[in-house]
Amino acid sequence: MRVLVTGANGFVGKHLVAELKNSGHEPITSDLATADITPQPDYLCNLSCPDAVSLMVKETTPDACIHLGGIAFVPVGWSNPQLMFNVNTIGTVNVLEAFRKFAVTARLLIISSTEVYGPSFQEGTTNDESALHPNNIYAVSKAAADLTGLLYHDKYSMHTMTARPSNHIGPGQNPDFVVPSFAAQLLKIKASGLLTGKIETGNLESERDFTDVRDIVKAYRLILEKGTPGQAYNIARGKLTKISFILSELCDITGVSPEIIFDPAKYRPAVPQVCLDTTRLRKDTGWTPALPMRQSLLDVVSDLRQKLYPK
Repeated sequence: MRVLVTGANGFVGKHLVAELKNSGHEPITSDLATADITPQPDYLCNLSCPDAVSLMVKETTPDACIHLGGIAFVPVGWSNPQLMFNVNTIGTVNVLEAFRKFAVTARLLIISSTEVYGPSFQEGTTNDESALHPNNIYAVSKAAADLTGLLYHDKYSMHTMTARPSNHIGPGQNPDFVVPSFAAQLLKIKASGLLTGKIETGNLESERDFTDVRDIVKAYRLILEKGTPGQAYNIARGKLTKISFILSELCDITGVSPEIIFDPAKYRPAVPQVCLDTTRLRKDTGWTPALPMRQSLLDVVSDLRQKLYPK
C-alpha cells in the first residue's frame, strides 16, 4: 500500500517509516516545513491548515494513512493549550475531512494514547472499551481526536481505526522524556571522567507500561493491514515498571552511581495504573511485543552516546 505518514520525521515517525519500508509498503512522508529536518519529508504540510491538508491528500492519493503528527509532550498542554488543540485535535479533523473528500476508501489509523483513559486505570483492567476520562490537556486533545476518528467510521463508513499506545521507550526519543533524560544525564557524568555525580529526577515511584517504539510501530502496521474499521486498539507490553527501576538499570548500563536530586519541575503525581488489556490487538493482528526492557534501555544509551559524544 501507498501509506501517507504524518509526523514522519518525529521520534516514532522515523521508526514507522522504516517498518513500512521493510514490510513492502510505500510510505509517503509528511511533516512540518522545518529546515533542520533530515531527511526532508516527501510533503511539507501544516496539519492545522485545512487547505494544505486537503491539497496533500488530493495530490498524493494514498491507499492508507497513519496519522502520527501531533504534540506528544504532556506539559505543552498546560503551557500552550491553544497549540495543543490546534495540532492534535483540529489537525486530526483536517486529516479526516481531507480523506472524506479525496480518498474516502483509504484505510486510516489515528494515533491516540492510553493517556485518554485517565483515572480509568484505577478501576481495574483497562480494555479498548473502557470509558475515556482524560485528566490533562494533552489527553483531552487526543481523546477528542480519537473519538472523532471513530465517529467518521459510524457517520461516513470510512475505514478509520484508532491506536492507543502506552508509554514509548527506545532510541531517538527527545531528552525531555524521562528515559532519555536519565540516560543523557548519566552519560554526561560518564563523559566527565567521574563515576558519580548528580542527576535530577521527578517521581521515581510512578509506574508505567513502557513499550519499545519498534514494537509499537509494528503494531501500527499490523492494525493498518488487518485491523477492523471502527475499532480502537490498545498497544502495550503488558508489564508495569517503576521509574526507579528504569534509573537503576540505566545506572548499571552506564556504570555511574549518581546522587539523586529531586526536581519539582519534573514531578508528576503517581497515578495508580493497571496493565492494559491488548486482547483485541493480539486476536485481530497476531501482534506480540518482542523487545525486552533491557534491550530497549541498551539501545537508548547507545543512541544517545553516539549523538552526544561521537568518537
